[in-house]
Amino acid sequence: MFDKLFLFGKDEGDMIVSEGEEEEEIGSDDEAVDTARKLRIISQKKVSIPNLMCLGLLYCPSNRRQRAEKFYELVEIQLTNHLSAADKEFREYVPYLYEISYKFMFRLYERHRDQTPPTNGGQILQPEVEVKKFLPLDYETDEILSQKFTKKFVDTLFQSRTNLKRKQFEDRLAENVYNLLQPHDIRKNVYDKFSEIQIT
Repeated sequence: MFDKLFLFGKDEGDMIVSEGEEEEEIGSDDEAVDTARKLRIISQKKVSIPNLMCLGLLYCPSNRRQRAEKFYELVEIQLTNHLSAADKEFREYVPYLYEISYKFMFRLYERHRDQTPPTNGGQILQPEVEVKKFLPLDYETDEILSQKFTKKFVDTLFQSRTNLKRKQFEDRLAENVYNLLQPHDIRKNVYDKFSEIQIT
């Protein structure tokens, strides 16, 4: 579960960017040594609470209204009664919805798919998938996907308006465009954009 998306270096403000750092540094056959190394590496990091809140918002049991309200509280730090479509904090959080629902879920699948125990002596339940076919492998493609996702999210939520009152924001997310906070819908939208980029 400890992924680069949720960990920061202790003395720095930047997120850890070396994907799979924990796995690469741990290569011993001795399980106790591996566990000790993992704990040492993790103990040198700080956890990003806002990113964990985004994860909870997307995957913890809740209804549409709760998700809308919690998302507003997360992206509007001062809890003012309105939010601008150009709000800096809001626009910084939207790409994490893409990161968590799309990239993080593929990384989790790749790491843990073979840990699903077979039933009745059958085969492993989760098929092997070439995850790299579905993920951007370079920074430029990743950045394009993130920008396209953010633009579509903001345009869909705000439509042609420049700001929304809190109640309007929450009502729209809870009633009209609730799919914006549904991970399967986020993945579908991102994959559609990714496919477009791959074709061009």
